[in-house]
Amino acid sequence: MVKAANIIIITITGLLIRKTVDNQKRQGVEPDVILAFRGLSVRLISEDREQIELEENMHLDKIAKQLADLKAQGYANFPIY
Repeated sequence: MVKAANIIIITITGLLIRKTVDNQKRQGVEPDVILAFRGLSVRLISEDREQIELEENMHLDKIAKQLADLKAQGYANFPIY
């Protein structure tokens, strides 16, 4: 089940990634960010939403947008589904 708490966790993680990357760049280090999803959290980034309830799609869309924003802003390089 996708909960609003997942969106909060992804938001905080995104902020931490941005801050960490910015700090490393400021120090002259080119960061290499790896964002890993394991277990049931893989459902948060999966294209297959067949097992997800319709009302939860809104939460998944928000998470997908946040991840796409991280990629677009150059904070991470990963496939977006």
